[in-house]
Order: sequence, then C-alpha cells, then structure tokens
Amino acid sequence: MKNKPQTGFTIVELLIVIVIIGILAAITIIAYNGIQQRARVASLSSDLVNASKQLKIDQTINGAYPTTLAAANNGQGIPASPGTTYQYSYDNTASPQTFCITATSGTTSYYINQDGVPTSGACAGHTNGGVVLVTNLSANPSYETNSSGAGGTGGSTIAWTSTKAKFGTYAVQASMPTGNPSLVGFFIGVYGPTAVPDTFKPNTTYTVSAYVYVPSGTVDVYLSVQGSGKATDQNTSASATTSVKDSWVRLTNQFTTNASGSINMYLLNKQTNTTAGAQFWGDGVMITEGSSAYTYADGSSSGWQWSGAVNNSSSTGPAL
Repeated sequence: MKNKPQTGFTIVELLIVIVIIGILAAITIIAYNGIQQRARVASLSSDLVNASKQLKIDQTINGAYPTTLAAANNGQGIPASPGTTYQYSYDNTASPQTFCITATSGTTSYYINQDGVPTSGACAGHTNGGVVLVTNLSANPSYETNSSGAGGTGGSTIAWTSTKAKFGTYAVQASMPTGNPSLVGFFIGVYGPTAVPDTFKPNTTYTVSAYVYVPSGTVDVYLSVQGSGKATDQNTSASATTSVKDSWVRLTNQFTTNASGSINMYLLNKQTNTTAGAQFWGDGVMITEGSSAYTYADGSSSGWQWSGAVNNSSSTGPAL
C-alpha cells in the first residue's frame, strides 16, 4: 500500500499568515483611531462654536457673560456632546468683556474665546487633556533683560547684577541704608501699585513666590503683599519669611483680591536699624491664580511661551 501524502500548512506558512493578519489588524486600528480622533475634534469644535454663539447672545441681552455655563441661555445651560466636559472662565470687568471655554473629550482639549475659533489646547488656567496650564503674571520674572519691576523702597539701593542668580544669569540685589525703620527692599513682579481689576481679577485668590539669597550675619527677608486691593492683611505670614542663609530659598504668600484697589508685592528686610550696605538678592518671581505654589516657570521653560516680548511679558505653560 502506498502512503497518502499529508496535507496542511507548514510552520513557516502559518507564521507568514499570522504576520499578515497582524499587519492588517494594525492598519485597521490606526485607521479607526484616526477616524475616531477626527470625529472627536469635529464634535468638540461644533460644541464650542455653539457655546460661543450662545454666550455672545447672553452678553448682548444682559450686558455681561453668565457667571456659569448652567446660567446661560436663561438658565437652560450650554449643551455638550456625550463624553465632553467644559471649563469656563470670564471677565466682565474687562473692556471689552471676555470669556474662554475649554471642551475636553478623553485626552483631547480644544478652546474658544470671544474673538477666536476652536483651537487645539486649553484656556489659561484650564486643564489641557488632563495637563494643567498655568500663567505666570510676572512680566520680568527672572530679571534677564533688566531690573524692571524691582523699584527700591525705604531708601534701599537696587542693582541689576550677575553676582548671584537662581535662574538664568541675572538677579536683583538690594543694599540696605542705615537705620531705616521699615519697608526696606524692593517691589517684585510689577512696579508699584497694580490695580484690581486691571491686572488681577476681583475676589480671586493668587499665589506669589520669589527666591531670595541672604548672606550669613545679615538681614532676614519676608515676602509682603500690601494694598487696598487685597481682602486680608497678609504682610508677614510664617511661610513668607526666611532665616536660612547663604542659599536660595523660595518664599511664598497668598492673597485674595477685593473688588478694586491696589496691590503691592515686596521682598523686604525684616529687621530695623540694619548695617548700611547689608545685601540680599531676589530672583524667580511667580504670580499665579489660585492657591497652588507651582514649580517656578516662565516663557523660556519647557512647553511654555511668552505672551509678548521675551522676558518682558506674562507667560503660560503646563504646570511643571
């Protein structure tokens, strides 16, 4: 009897088939994901355009944007596609009034404001697909171009110097006069009184921080927030004072704004009757909305951008 030949696939043939199936499956998944992402973007863009139109109608009728999206359209709210969430901010004290909405689906975020069209990303202060965007309001945060915003107070002498620096190459140095009783140091972040609501939103909490270098045997320094524009007296909170010497130390303070008024932020000598010429240095100013003290960043940090001139404007980017 002759043996009948065996039929079937060899191992090599099976492997080839498996590889081909894997390639086809990968192509299908990639194509599906691309279609799904385009559909998600189209849905977010459509929702934002419709929301923007409704908010502008409300502003025309009421003379202001609604305080919440739920209050829009005479209390009927702003509809969203399934799986889409909104973040909303507005400023009815600005001229003209402004708003910004971020719509997020999954890890994709798009935003729109009163002047724009749907754009990939998120409004300042909103999460961007789970990534928090932060705005540093300090226009000259690390003093890389000059000492603008660091005017001296109480008779102190201010110098723009590369002697010490926490960030970049430069910092601001304050030299103490003899026997000055108080307010000896310099403004940080902005120069002189900054009005609410011109720079800061009314009835809003902000966190301000700065790095200070104090040599041994000299002054202690604190971060002071003063002015009629803040709701509470927060000149010398414990977290805003340093006695650490010969190293860069970060000081933080918080304040809540009133409806209007001025805000002054200083790095100040804590003692009176100091030795003439005693010095300290300041660098790395960060002023952000909210109660979180984010890691220092400015427009030169990874993922951040300046709103205007480099080292001479506010900046926005992901929380680091």
